[in-house]
Amino acid sequence: MTGPGLKHQVMSSLRWTASAKLVGQLVSWAITLLVIRLLVPADYGLMALANVVIGLVAIVAEMGFGASLVQTANVERSRVAQIFGVALIIHAGICAFLFAIAPLLGRYFDEPRLVPVVQVLAFQFVIVAAGLVPNAMLRRELRYKALSMIEITSGAGGNLLTLVLAWMGYGVWSLVLGGLAAAIARTVLQHAALHERVMPSFSLRGASSFVSFGASVTVTRLLWYAFLQTDIVIAGKLLGKDAVGLYSVAVHLASLPMQRAASVVNDVAFSAFARIQHDRNAVGVNVRLAVRQMALFAFPTLWGLACVAPDLVHLVMGDAWLPAVVPLQIVALAVPLRMTGTIVSTATMSVGRVDIAMWTTLIGTVLAPPLFFIGSRHGIIGLSVVWAAITPIMLIINLYRALPNLGLAPLDVFAEMARPALAASTMAAIVLAVPIGLAGLHAAPRLAVEIAAGVLVYVAMTLLVNRAQAVEALQLLAPGWWKRTRLRRFID
Repeated sequence: MTGPGLKHQVMSSLRWTASAKLVGQLVSWAITLLVIRLLVPADYGLMALANVVIGLVAIVAEMGFGASLVQTANVERSRVAQIFGVALIIHAGICAFLFAIAPLLGRYFDEPRLVPVVQVLAFQFVIVAAGLVPNAMLRRELRYKALSMIEITSGAGGNLLTLVLAWMGYGVWSLVLGGLAAAIARTVLQHAALHERVMPSFSLRGASSFVSFGASVTVTRLLWYAFLQTDIVIAGKLLGKDAVGLYSVAVHLASLPMQRAASVVNDVAFSAFARIQHDRNAVGVNVRLAVRQMALFAFPTLWGLACVAPDLVHLVMGDAWLPAVVPLQIVALAVPLRMTGTIVSTATMSVGRVDIAMWTTLIGTVLAPPLFFIGSRHGIIGLSVVWAAITPIMLIINLYRALPNLGLAPLDVFAEMARPALAASTMAAIVLAVPIGLAGLHAAPRLAVEIAAGVLVYVAMTLLVNRAQAVEALQLLAPGWWKRTRLRRFID
């Protein structure tokens, strides 16, 4: 399917995914902030150390098979069964492997509490293996309405369990058990939504194309994961779990919009780009569309978060988390650039050029460790500065290597980001001035004024310098409302 039919299906998928995840994330963020108040930095530090290993092994376990199922133009049922069988074997073996090496990890980080946490988290690999094929098949069919509802239901259940356990005093175990409960619910619901049973096959005959593409995707993801987790590994060894907790929460909060928006856009984009991979002009046009729509929302959200962070952290998270304010602000400034790089990488892989993303990520993986090691001498603020500084470097490398394969030039991408960045810069200048004028006001009303001022200024600046992009967003995301509203006369 191409042309208007595919566009309608893609936009429907985006609207469903975005709307559903917005609702889910509002609930998730509210619960996360409550859990943060109930737990201590050491709990999050312990979970961050466990996730370094769990996340790394998860990339190897998946082997890029899910991406292979989505990207391949025609896939036979026998191949689906093969992937299912191999996934079960690999994930079961990795579960046993993690259970066995957990004591070694506890000794390396000098943290005995890490051992049972890793061992319990290891069981999630068997759960994930059971859901790999139905998840990929639903994505291949662009059935993002079903996937979105599954994500909301499972995520809400896991988050509520986490909150209850945290309130009961279970500490880090509230995070562990809540995550496992969400994974179980997600897998069960994905199988129910597929409406067909796929039995595993343990034959590898004729599966070389899947293995080759999956291996390339896996290597790229491993390199990217190593790049992302270098700061946590270095901080865990040199700064201790309390510092890791503060830093990891700061980066997590600053990256939440990126993680959630990427999960919405990139899942749909990968499937859509794969369908039009032979029409590079169409791919390039849609990459520019994705970048400018991302920029329209990412710059004000992230730069606004950086501006209100002192009052937000004090009011919502408590004074114990105040040392995380500056790292949160520094990282948030660079997140929109990293989101742009993610869109470009997704498009590049969807047209079959996994090698470009792999080699670009390798460069970052080599650069990051010495820079983070130097930054760690200045504590979590030093780590944050390195995080922010390396992001535009990686973006430039990524653009120059990837864009020629998409029929674009780096200036095309920077041009799509320029107007939203200008409007967001003006907004940030106004918001930063609010606390100066309202220094004697309580944090809650001052935060409300900051947010209101930011929204009003950004909307006004957008109508002044970026009206066409705003209209495009309304037409894409809410076409029915846009046709009916009287605001069309004013905005147009």
